[in-house]
Amino acid sequence: MMKELQVNTIPKQKKMGEIVYEEIRKKIIQNEILIQQTIYETKLAEQFNVSRTPVREALMQLVKEGLLVEKGRGYKLPTLNISEVKKIYQVRKYLETSVLDLGVSTIKETTIKKLTKQLDLEKASNISKDIRGFIRANRRFNLVLMSICSNEHLLKLVNLYSDRIELYRAKALRTQEIREKVIYHHKELLIFLEKRDTEGAKATLATLLEEGIEDWGSHLVS
Repeated sequence: MMKELQVNTIPKQKKMGEIVYEEIRKKIIQNEILIQQTIYETKLAEQFNVSRTPVREALMQLVKEGLLVEKGRGYKLPTLNISEVKKIYQVRKYLETSVLDLGVSTIKETTIKKLTKQLDLEKASNISKDIRGFIRANRRFNLVLMSICSNEHLLKLVNLYSDRIELYRAKALRTQEIREKVIYHHKELLIFLEKRDTEGAKATLATLLEEGIEDWGSHLVS
């Protein structure tokens, strides 16, 4: 039997379309929707206790963002081939190194401490083989790192392309060799950030993303 999508009932006074969109998007990013699972507009409307209109709007927005695809009368997670993965990583490399260009020289000590905390959590989760814990720490590390940029338009694009890979990244991070490689590059990245070395930080992040194409590509392909 297909896993039912668990959702929270939406208070009537809130903007339905936006809240439904945020709720479904969060489920996608947190890997709470299965690759083979089909979700249906009518069922979601019942679960959210709202009309079908805001659910339809939310689903169509997620389709536009590449986080869902239409399949018959329902919606599923998209499958990515290696060519698509490479293109997404090329875009991520350009966008995320641009973030470092804008923010490394003025990065705050509090931000470095937050990054260090997430790196420590990555290390601890890797040792204990807590895959979910590692994935959470890895995502938070990336979110904190990207927060050094104040250009909200750039960050919106960064999040869009990062989230498209997040759908499948969990598969790759089950491999200890890949987790250890991520930890190595994050340690190296922190060294450059502490020195406010923009070029060193950009080169390290670029290497991590380039390796991601090879290391994670086979895991991202259905």
